[in-house]
Amino acid sequence: ALMQCLWSRRDGTLVLRKWLSDVRAAIIKDLMVKCRSMKDEGETLDTFIARTQTGKDCEDMTVSQFAGQSEGNDSLHLSTLHSAKGREFPIVIMFGMDQGSIPRNDSPPPQKLEARRLFYVGFTRAKSEVHIMHSSSRPSPFVTELAARLDQ
Repeated sequence: ALMQCLWSRRDGTLVLRKWLSDVRAAIIKDLMVKCRSMKDEGETLDTFIARTQTGKDCEDMTVSQFAGQSEGNDSLHLSTLHSAKGREFPIVIMFGMDQGSIPRNDSPPPQKLEARRLFYVGFTRAKSEVHIMHSSSRPSPFVTELAARLDQ
C-alpha cells in the first residue's frame, strides 16, 4: 500500500495539501489506529496539513518545493557538507567555520584531512557567492589559510 500510494503520487507539481491529505488517508490513518505511538506524529502531520489550507502560509506549496527541489529566489536549501558533494548553488553560506569545529581539536591527522576536504567541498559549491561565517577570534585554520591565499 505504501509503495503504491507514493508511486501514484510522485508528481512534484502536485499541491502539497492534496498530497499530504491523500497519504494520510491511504497510509497514516491506519497506522495511527494500529500503533498508538504514532499518535504524536499524526498530530504533527495534522498541524502541518492545517498550514497548507486556503489562506495559510503553505497554501500554494508543491511537493517539489516541500522536498527542497525548487529553484529560484523563493527557495532555500539547507545541506550538510557531506551531502553538498556533487551539487551546486548560486550562493553558499557556511556557518560555524570555527577552530575546534572544523577540524575538531582532537582530530587525528586522517580526520583533519577529511575535514579539509569537506571544507573545500562546501566552499566550491557556490556558483557566484560564498559566505563563510566564523567567530572573529577563532576562525578555522582552513578559513585562515583560504584568506591568506586570497590576499596573495
